[in-house]
Amino acid sequence: YFDLPTFIYGSEIEYYQIQKLLSDYPCEGIDYKVKGELSDLEFTAIIECFKNSNSVKRGIKKQLAI
Repeated sequence: YFDLPTFIYGSEIEYYQIQKLLSDYPCEGIDYKVKGELSDLEFTAIIECFKNSNSVKRGIKKQLAI
């Protein structure tokens, strides 16, 4: 098992119901492993990047601007 980097692609951002995510990924260690959490600064930088990206869908950009 290798620790691989994680990438976030703006073109693949979708809306998901919390319950759908919990049912698809019920417990850590089976399909994924939590390595840590983003700092507030990192999270804000990602949101700002997506708000300015041409690859993110318009409806999602509107939600990010709220």
